[in-house]
Amino acid sequence: MKHTSKLLTALLLTMAFLVSALPVHGIHAEPETAIVQKKAELVFVIDSTGSMSGAIENVKTRITSFVNSLETQGVNLRIGIVEYRDIEEDGMDSTIIHELNHSPWMNSTSEMVEVLNGISAGGGGDDPETVIDGLGYLVDGETIPWSSDSYKFAVVLTDAGYKVANRHGFNSLQEVADALLAAGITTSVVTEESEFSTYDALPDTTGGIKADISSDFSTVLADLANQILGLTGKAKKAIYVLPGYLGSELYDGPDGTNGGKCLWLRIPECLIDLDIIFGQENLRKFYQDEYGNGTQLHVDYDHDEYGSLATYKKLVNRLRKEFVNEYDVRFFPYNWLEDLNDSVTKLEEDIRVNHYDSVIFVTHSTGGLLASAFIAKSNANKLLVSKAILIAAPLFGTYASLLPIERGDAKKTLNVLGKDFWIDAITANWWVRGWAKNSPTTYQLLPSSEYIRQIPMLNFNSDNWWSPWSNLEAIGSIGGYYRILNGSERINPNLTNGTDRSHRYFRETALKGDVISQWSLASLMEVDTLLICTTSGHSTTKTALYRSGKKLDDIIYNRNGDGTVQGISATGAVNGIVKLRVDFHSADHGGLCKDSEVLSRICSEIRGMRTPVKNHHVADTAGISELIKIRYKADVPVTATIYDAENNVVAQVSSEGITGFDENDFIFDSFADAEEDGERTEASIYMPNGGYKILFTHGNSADVSVNFNAYVSTLVDDGWKDFSVMTSVASTYDSGLIASFDGTTQVIDNDTITEIVGGTAEDWFTEWEIPSAIKVNKGDVLPIEISGSEAGAVSDKLVWHSADESIARVSESGVLTAVGYGKTIISATDGNKAVTSEVTVIQNATAVSFSDVEMVIGERTLIRPSFEPVSATETDLTYSMDKEGVIEINEFGVMHALAEGSVIVTGTTAYGVSGQFTVTVKDDTNYGVESIALPATAKVGLNNKITLDVAFNPVNATNKNIKWYVEDDSIIRLTPGDAQAEIVGTKLGSTKVTAVSEDGGHVAECIVTVTEKEVGPPETGAVSMVLTGAMLVVAGIAVNMGKRRKKH
Repeated sequence: MKHTSKLLTALLLTMAFLVSALPVHGIHAEPETAIVQKKAELVFVIDSTGSMSGAIENVKTRITSFVNSLETQGVNLRIGIVEYRDIEEDGMDSTIIHELNHSPWMNSTSEMVEVLNGISAGGGGDDPETVIDGLGYLVDGETIPWSSDSYKFAVVLTDAGYKVANRHGFNSLQEVADALLAAGITTSVVTEESEFSTYDALPDTTGGIKADISSDFSTVLADLANQILGLTGKAKKAIYVLPGYLGSELYDGPDGTNGGKCLWLRIPECLIDLDIIFGQENLRKFYQDEYGNGTQLHVDYDHDEYGSLATYKKLVNRLRKEFVNEYDVRFFPYNWLEDLNDSVTKLEEDIRVNHYDSVIFVTHSTGGLLASAFIAKSNANKLLVSKAILIAAPLFGTYASLLPIERGDAKKTLNVLGKDFWIDAITANWWVRGWAKNSPTTYQLLPSSEYIRQIPMLNFNSDNWWSPWSNLEAIGSIGGYYRILNGSERINPNLTNGTDRSHRYFRETALKGDVISQWSLASLMEVDTLLICTTSGHSTTKTALYRSGKKLDDIIYNRNGDGTVQGISATGAVNGIVKLRVDFHSADHGGLCKDSEVLSRICSEIRGMRTPVKNHHVADTAGISELIKIRYKADVPVTATIYDAENNVVAQVSSEGITGFDENDFIFDSFADAEEDGERTEASIYMPNGGYKILFTHGNSADVSVNFNAYVSTLVDDGWKDFSVMTSVASTYDSGLIASFDGTTQVIDNDTITEIVGGTAEDWFTEWEIPSAIKVNKGDVLPIEISGSEAGAVSDKLVWHSADESIARVSESGVLTAVGYGKTIISATDGNKAVTSEVTVIQNATAVSFSDVEMVIGERTLIRPSFEPVSATETDLTYSMDKEGVIEINEFGVMHALAEGSVIVTGTTAYGVSGQFTVTVKDDTNYGVESIALPATAKVGLNNKITLDVAFNPVNATNKNIKWYVEDDSIIRLTPGDAQAEIVGTKLGSTKVTAVSEDGGHVAECIVTVTEKEVGPPETGAVSMVLTGAMLVVAGIAVNMGKRRKKH
């Protein structure tokens, strides 16, 4: 026999501690100034086997003070009780509903005490019991009429395990937990400590708590009281801060693990004891399998308050200070090694568990892609997001994420944490490369098709380091891009374009790329989005150069970005067109989320102050043309040391490490692998062309063979080489000197580079362009126009490439032939500079069609037309409406719903093909039922009829469904209608009619009398309204077979 008196004592303690906790947690009002808060409903699900009668008397007094205290606090809380035993031992009716007037909600404290007095304890098997059968009635949509606008809680009290037996069709406790989560019911468990793991699914899934039934669990129950009071005291709104790549702390143990050491990166643990990270066993916990699964790390929502190294502390604290009374501000860490789609699922769960019905996203870096994928996943997700503020988001990806995969170099991506911290690219590259190779998010960050179409990837079809210009191929198509990437042994093809955790799947499926506009972030157009970014002034990866489609050979930079993300990616620009609001700043990638001006802009945006977008800001730093690029290699380890004009060492790279490069905004990339290349050196350095000198050395002795080659180039602002000199050194000079390039006395420019470097020179052509877009008719044959001052000189050196020769071919001399309808990318390169052009072979549509659209007020929806034939290219439409004021449509075809109503929209092409669709806008605001009323009395003549109308409070309640009950159906016949009932008198006499609202189970009664003569309509002076809004609830169970209801 279990000691169920403990259970009732637990119920007593729960109520007592809820009461005692009320003033402690900050929501207090004197009785005369009490405020009405959001409704909360709490159902206790009690194992009532065994002896419990001794505890009832102790409960009565506590209930009274509990309710009185809640009323004083202004909390509209209803409490219900579901009893359960063991339906296999005690029968199907051992789970009971206690009802008053056909509703599970009780009307007074005295009625609640009466119910408790009537509960008899006993029955049940030894262990376990059928809690799933009891919980099932909380989510069946009928038995417990939860209020539509309430916060919902449940507490299971038991000292035993459970069995799956139930009549609701659930096959596990997890299935019930998922149903509770879907219904928004936060479920806690009070049980024996030995049973905690048995019931983990309930609190872990729904966000509840666990407490030991045998101990003093007042602290835990006070937390529950705090949760209820905290929620009911404010609106269900939150600001979610979504960090960037590497920006969340990671803890030892797979998902579901509680606690564990922080392995990435927490102050002060990881900085004090580097063995926490760099122990071999811990390092390998970052690794996943070839399909991007199996990480042995997890995030900790309770401990990670500000992200790795507290990167987001300034942002989070500013938001909390500014919006303390309006929003929860929630920092949401996620495992940046895993699939972003997994992180979306966890973000959805977090929002549901916390009962938010409106969120604002403030994101940094990769967090912007997480927000985009969340919005794109479903219309329900989109409607949750009232605003998205994306800081430095790599909307079209970044080559910074290629370096960890290929080179084990994380310093470009670690810029998310600021320039003061990054892992040494030499000593840790094997480890970074180990986890990056199978990390889905790392691949999902790679440049997208929109990026590649504008800035092509490069491939030298030669194994020679010094290759002629004719061997360079510019890749402007996503197919060619994947082909080159997958040729590298460092790349995992499962995660480029292979599985549903790949780059391709994320871009084309998760983000639901719009095939008409060829823009994979159309979802951001459907919410109120602001982009905050820097598009100039910082050396940023522009494109990658592979050799023979096998090996990453070089990274090309410009200063058209924030140091990590190119400007076209941060703004989502396609051919110069930006479809979202953009606010330009000057801070670098990591600094943007800490910049005071940016933080102020974020706060004003949240407050609805749509200040004018800042003009494009050109930072006060030199462009990339003020740098030189030194590409060098040798058969031995080489030390590169940079000195300033006063002969001070400002930067150095050697076998001991790298210093000074980030601090001085120099760039170093290594392209040699110790495990593959031994001691061979292959690297590139970007440094200023004046004010510094660089020395290359090996050891301290002369005449040591080094086989050193250096390829030194001046640059133009977009990053291409302008003038190059190649020099070779066979062996060292005195003191191990190999070469020295001195820019301290004169600037290294096109005029001086040959003298300073010495060697073979090459003058590149950079002043030329081709059109960014070309439109032709099928069958056209025409030369592609080359413009610019060096067009004539470069024309016979260009290598042309068509991404799809079934649409357009291009000859060696640049003659374009249009062979099929559609769009393709043509690229051209002279072995240095590479450009692209979008070629459209024109095909008009013969028809355009649309699906009708339903929207809610405030919603944004992108119009998605369908064209015939599907290969039609001329798809620009202008839109007109048959009435104004219902919606507005912007220049990019995004509709914004303004007011309720319907409107017919016509979309028309420039050549007269048109189609129509209807947009219906509704008000989706839920107006919950507070109470209902009926006339106190009504009369109806024998064999005559009257209509009883239900009065709703508020009058515009959303759900006006009513269940009707007649005490004596021999006297009247009742036919339900919409919020009313038709009453026909069938026998003289009186009977009670009860109406129960589907929303909230509110009750109203009317005494109907049947008379011999015909009478008028029901009396309307007095009404019957049974108030349940602030009262206790005793909820039982509605049994589908052998249903037992205990009425009071």
